[in-house]
Amino acid sequence: MTLPSCPACGHAEHFLPCAAQVETRRLGGVRHDPCGCSGVDMSVIRTDPRRIREVIATAQTTNPSTAAREHGVHHRTVWRWCQRAAAHPGWPTDGDVSAWDAVQAERATRADKIERGRVRQADYLKRRYLAGGGRMQIDPTGTSRRLQALCAIGWTGPELAARLGVSPARVNHLTVGHWNLVHRAVAAKVAALYDELSMTVPTDPDVLAPRQIRTHARARKLAAKKGWAPPLAWDDHDLDDPAATPDGVGDDTKLAAQDGPRSGGHLVGLDSDASTVAQILGGAWSLPCSRADKVAVTATWLSWGRSLRALEKLTGWNSTRYSAAARTLLAERDDTDDGEAA
Repeated sequence: MTLPSCPACGHAEHFLPCAAQVETRRLGGVRHDPCGCSGVDMSVIRTDPRRIREVIATAQTTNPSTAAREHGVHHRTVWRWCQRAAAHPGWPTDGDVSAWDAVQAERATRADKIERGRVRQADYLKRRYLAGGGRMQIDPTGTSRRLQALCAIGWTGPELAARLGVSPARVNHLTVGHWNLVHRAVAAKVAALYDELSMTVPTDPDVLAPRQIRTHARARKLAAKKGWAPPLAWDDHDLDDPAATPDGVGDDTKLAAQDGPRSGGHLVGLDSDASTVAQILGGAWSLPCSRADKVAVTATWLSWGRSLRALEKLTGWNSTRYSAAARTLLAERDDTDDGEAA
């Protein structure tokens, strides 16, 4: 194969394409001469000429392979630099170093301007939210209910994650109320997705491929087991209201108001105060209460299919202290329901 010759000096034995030449052609900039005869456009060189000198010095003292290992440079790059230095003694020159420093100062200034612009934009968005009486972090109730409603009609976590541009694990955390606050932008994305998919029921194929399962039917079954309400059970203005309940859904899970151990839609014990339990579950998480009230709140929370960790983040309690008594209260509720059904 015949190598192309340098347009400046006619050398062929050391004239090879390099990343800088490709980059210059892509940008439509000044023609770059890899041979080094007509000078180097330092605006497209990505390596400090001082480092090039160190690599060349190491290669001349030992060999190119050793220089490549010691300096973390590809061996072909070391070979190209050595060939250029052999053809043009003194390369890279002091002028190349000065040009590099000037370009780096310009690059740093440009990067600093970009970063300061991003900071100003973020500060402006934050001040705009706060000036309008809004908050950057809001209650996650509406976000969780919307995702639960989509799961109730068959949408799976990975499908929702792909549409939201987040991981399935994050969708799961948002669905079960893992966090006590959610960013306003995330809530807006979930609300837009809910508006798009709430009236679309996904279906599984009639004939399944080998080892294929009916993912949408399984999602609906899991959501029903957890008592998640579908979109038609919610009024749009109730989705973000922590005290609202879905229509005709989850009577067993949401503990609808009945005589006996239930009061006001919340499970209560013998020594707990129904109004206090209702206020805490309605959003007054720091309200002073007794141990019996905490047990009743924990039992109701578990019956809703929510996690103890989420309750701890909202209230600051150590929920493990009350989980055993709460599960006992739930078991008594289930025995009462079985007796009434019989």
